[in-house]
Amino acid sequence: MVFERQATQGGPRSHSIRAIAPQVGVGEETLRMWCNRHGHQAAPVPAGESMQEENKRLKRELAEARRANEMADERSELIASEIRAWLARRKLTQGDLARHLGIARSAVSVRMSGARDFTLVELMEIAEWLDVTLADLLGPEILRTRRSPRTELVGAGASEASEKLLRLDSNQQPFD
Repeated sequence: MVFERQATQGGPRSHSIRAIAPQVGVGEETLRMWCNRHGHQAAPVPAGESMQEENKRLKRELAEARRANEMADERSELIASEIRAWLARRKLTQGDLARHLGIARSAVSVRMSGARDFTLVELMEIAEWLDVTLADLLGPEILRTRRSPRTELVGAGASEASEKLLRLDSNQQPFD
């Protein structure tokens, strides 16, 4: 709405933000930050779309974004619970994990609560430290959420699958 108003009425973006913020029920600073972060992603309003149609479209997009966020939150919580279980099996604490990763214990706590994701590098370091595969660390629920052709390379069958791939090099010689 900000960008459309700016395009039709001209003038600085701040005037558009000042006019639009009360209409959508957010503060001017919040709307300004959203425009700065996501303005380049804003889809142009299709020509001839009424305000009601635009609202319906935006509500659908918001519902999709919320579903995606819920799924990401569920995955973060599942990963954190698996790490918690592995720590318990090894009789280790979050403090031990924090020392190993070289981050504050509070940072580990935030990740273990599911509020923030572990990075892939952190997950790989944790798996190596606990002496488990990344697949074991992530757990079966995460591995079932999305299958890809490379899924069988993660976990116990990785060495067998990688051996098969090694045999298929691009410069094979004939067997005599």
